[in-house]
Amino acid sequence: MNVVTRSGSNQLTGSAFELLRHESLNSRTTTEERAGVAKPAYRRSQFGGSLGGPIVANTAHFFGAVERVHQNTFQAVDTQGLFPASDGVFPIRYRDSLLTGKLTLNLGQNDRLAVRYGWNANRQPEGAGPRRAVEAWGDNRSTFHSLNVSHTRTILTAAFNEFTVQYATFANAITTGAQPFESFPNGVIVGHSPLAPQATEQRQVQLRDDVAWHRAGGFGVAHDVKIGASFRDEPFLGSPAQIESPGFRAYTHLTNERSGPLTAVNADLSGAPIEFPEFNAPMKHLGAYVQDDWRVSSRLTMNLGLRYDIASGYQIDQSRNPNFIVLQQAARAGRFRNVIAFEDFGQEPREDTNNLQPRAGFAFDVRGNGTDVIRGGWGIFTDIAFTNNNILFAAYDARGSLQTGGFNASDPSGLRKPDGSFFRVGDPIAAIASLNQASETGLIGEVISPRFEQPSTRQGSLGWSHQLDPRTALNADFIHAEGRQLSTRLPLNSRPNGGARRFADLALDPNGPGFRIVTSDGWSRYDALLLSVRRRTATGLDVAASYTLSSAKNYLGLAIDESGLSGGPRSHSVIDAADPFAPVEFGPSAVDARHRLSVSAIVPLRWGLQVAPIFYYRSPFPVTTIEGIDRNNDFNNNELPQRAYAFDGVGRPAKEIGACATVDCGRGARFTQLNVRVSKRVAVGRGSRLDVIGELFNLFNASNPAGFNRQRLLGANAPNPEFMQPSAFAGDFQQPEQRVGQVGVRWLFGK
Repeated sequence: MNVVTRSGSNQLTGSAFELLRHESLNSRTTTEERAGVAKPAYRRSQFGGSLGGPIVANTAHFFGAVERVHQNTFQAVDTQGLFPASDGVFPIRYRDSLLTGKLTLNLGQNDRLAVRYGWNANRQPEGAGPRRAVEAWGDNRSTFHSLNVSHTRTILTAAFNEFTVQYATFANAITTGAQPFESFPNGVIVGHSPLAPQATEQRQVQLRDDVAWHRAGGFGVAHDVKIGASFRDEPFLGSPAQIESPGFRAYTHLTNERSGPLTAVNADLSGAPIEFPEFNAPMKHLGAYVQDDWRVSSRLTMNLGLRYDIASGYQIDQSRNPNFIVLQQAARAGRFRNVIAFEDFGQEPREDTNNLQPRAGFAFDVRGNGTDVIRGGWGIFTDIAFTNNNILFAAYDARGSLQTGGFNASDPSGLRKPDGSFFRVGDPIAAIASLNQASETGLIGEVISPRFEQPSTRQGSLGWSHQLDPRTALNADFIHAEGRQLSTRLPLNSRPNGGARRFADLALDPNGPGFRIVTSDGWSRYDALLLSVRRRTATGLDVAASYTLSSAKNYLGLAIDESGLSGGPRSHSVIDAADPFAPVEFGPSAVDARHRLSVSAIVPLRWGLQVAPIFYYRSPFPVTTIEGIDRNNDFNNNELPQRAYAFDGVGRPAKEIGACATVDCGRGARFTQLNVRVSKRVAVGRGSRLDVIGELFNLFNASNPAGFNRQRLLGANAPNPEFMQPSAFAGDFQQPEQRVGQVGVRWLFGK
């Protein structure tokens, strides 16, 4: 939660607002139309207000704001005939509350103290969707608290220092039902999620100090220098002790038949509840920087800076994880010589300390009158690795053994019983007991590299701004960024040609397909050309348009880092475990849209009305298509099809768009949306105004298909009729809106 609050003034000011949505203002969603259900109820109220003013004039001031979203909608569910009793329309309850408060004190002519508190609580379904039975939905609750105290001192009118202390807590819990989990190639899911119940808690303290000063002269016109440092301590980042009920079952189907063969079975065979101890992966982060905005002349400004960051806690103590010990010993014995991704094993664990980040930029006024400005820059930027994408499961295993009675068996061609027949839902697990790949000691099977590094980007840009006339400006920018040391969790324990697993000679536990190593070997590349124009006329008409032509690619396994360059988690596993960074793995990122366009305007009309339309367009995102058959017999069903395919309409076969040369070679559907806002401000009284607002989102009711089926074949070379067909549309849970209307009012006083 990021909170920006107003500072107090000597005048009492405030506001109140409410925005309402109702089914009478909406269209039916595409999912509702396809399921043949009537438009359900849709109620959403977003309301709140703010108040600020003096406690003691010129000395102490306060500001507070509160906001609440109360939404009751429905999700249509269609299980494609597999579970008719689970079809229907089911309620979606979404609640979000936000509270902020701020107190400011002027302690003297040069000193100011500010205290701010923020609270946010959210509750919503987990995993709801048009092909997910309601019993598979979970309950997701989050709470955030933040207390921030800052002191600002002005020094000799040309410099100031700000010191900030913040304490924050976060808690999230996801609960779910108890029915067996089943998933099908067509996207239908029933039963509770294998990833729930789960809980996450975080507590952190941050100290930060920033100093800035202005100096005239000194090899140029002036310098604006900033120096700062911060320290963040997270004494708790993990989950509390939990107890899980016994008897969990999870089935992955080979075909879209309830009684068909299965490719994977996961189960808890213990007869008693499982007690999971508290899990904690504490973190610390230290950062410091120096920056100089150097005005060399009236036409040239340089920006020079250097930053350093170090994060500790990622090199968790893995001495209790037998898998880490096995890998370290094997590496030192030469077992991993010339084995890709294992290069760092055998070395002593060490935190990443090589994080110097030089940066430089410039802005040059070509004509000296501001009509043409050329700007550019280059720099290294280190990020903080998102723990869910790297050390989370390795940290669980670092606690040591835990008896869970786990069971896991998988075969992409279908699990078979000793008599050669397929194993199916309802068969006793004892019939395939010999296929169990799960750890008998409760280990997940993840190890983090002893030389894990923090992610970083090397980014350069060059831009030009041109003023056509006093009311029109053009901008053009090129950006190139390379992500380095991105987190990967690589599943490399395949079965080449159907034989023994690659690491069958090592005493790994479990020694199965789910065993993964966590490294920082991923990298990405992003190139973009951004063009924009803005014009404001004498009549108040304001028009802006921007276009982006971009390419985003990355090398990644089953996880990504929070760098923003790689886009999102890729659903494929490594194509060739012996060469996880082969050229075929360097494919489009999850959000690689070649073209993005936005056009907006503010149009003043008669009677004080104002109309503000905004249009969005982006070209299709990639789809991770797979053949659906384990053609190379390595017991991983992730082979790429020979051809690349793109969505060509609902109910229509996918169209070929060339060869499938890399992962993520498919393409989904384009996205379009036009929103329109009409507002009018009315003077209500002395110093008081009322804004009346009407909005339409997705005016043309674009269906915006999403959730594309990626598997080309089912079973033994049978074409998948759902291939490249969407499972979600605009208006479904966690998708953009169908056509939705909203009306509201906002009252402001004292401003």
